[in-house]
Amino acid sequence: MKHFFGYCLIGLIGLQACQSEKEQHQPQKRTVIEAVYASAILSPLEEYDLVALAEGQLVTRYINEGDTVQSGQKLFEIRNVVQEARLQAVSDAVTLARANAAKQSPYLKEQAALVENARARYQNDSIQWYRYANLAKAEIGTKADFDRIQLAFQTSKNDWLNALSRYNRAKDQTQQDKLQAEVAYAAAVEEMRNYRVNADRKGMVFEIFKEEGELVRRGELLAVLGASGSTLLKLKVDEADIQKIKVGQDVIVRLDILPDSLFEARVTRIYPRLNRKEQAFAVDAVFNTEPGLQLSGLNAEANIIIKRREAVLAIPKILLQNDSVLVLVDGEIVGRKVKTGVSDNEWIEIVSGINENDVLIQR
Repeated sequence: MKHFFGYCLIGLIGLQACQSEKEQHQPQKRTVIEAVYASAILSPLEEYDLVALAEGQLVTRYINEGDTVQSGQKLFEIRNVVQEARLQAVSDAVTLARANAAKQSPYLKEQAALVENARARYQNDSIQWYRYANLAKAEIGTKADFDRIQLAFQTSKNDWLNALSRYNRAKDQTQQDKLQAEVAYAAAVEEMRNYRVNADRKGMVFEIFKEEGELVRRGELLAVLGASGSTLLKLKVDEADIQKIKVGQDVIVRLDILPDSLFEARVTRIYPRLNRKEQAFAVDAVFNTEPGLQLSGLNAEANIIIKRREAVLAIPKILLQNDSVLVLVDGEIVGRKVKTGVSDNEWIEIVSGINENDVLIQR
């Protein structure tokens, strides 16, 4: 597993630089850090993909890469002539429906006039029927005349009630038509909002994928945005090391763009699913102090600190073989078993077996 502690981490924690290899060595008191190596990519915190919710032609792009946008700011405008025609059609339909549903609309006034005419005929026929009914009681007139007047009275009554019923149905229908037209119009207006793409939060534009004049499909990626000034480290940890990683562990990071600088971070999230293609687990970390780069997609190397041992007796790992070292004793080279502890890429802690005054021989 690759590490970069041997040539960079020591400088960060204030330790002495690694000594050149010599024939003779003595154990040293030093800080030894065990760490897991991970490759990393920098991305904006709260990064999100901006996708199209409608399809058509991108007619206006209001932003450029690197711009800072505010919540609600217009970013893109898409045009679809079919949708525009549909909006105009439902707009005309709601105007007509509202006009028909108005109390003084020509349609309802016509239906009301039919009711009034039917009522007038019924009133006239009712007067005639009442007169003939009185005559019939006095045995004046013929039964045929009375039956004719009674039939006319009953017919005009039915016509008036039917006209009144039609008028009430017409009023109900115009209100229903108005409601349906307004619902259709509201849906069309809401759909049109999808053609004007706005930012839903403050952030920075990191990448744009569509230019003016291009066709856009629903669900297609338009841009990548994220929180400006806040960076997320996306680490890839080998499956053999993932059990050693815990949330809150310190991370030492070196950016490819700034190879001479080191940054400190901490683990914030461990994803439980293995990426089989890369044979690695995803781990998130955030910087303790932001590097101040308004950039996304930068490559980095990281060491996740598993154990840190301060001021312990340590020797270069090259001196150790099969848990033993060569010690110079009275001019003689003898082998001696040692018990070891934490190790990094170059140094290993010695728990017992030798002391600080012993002289070790490199094999």
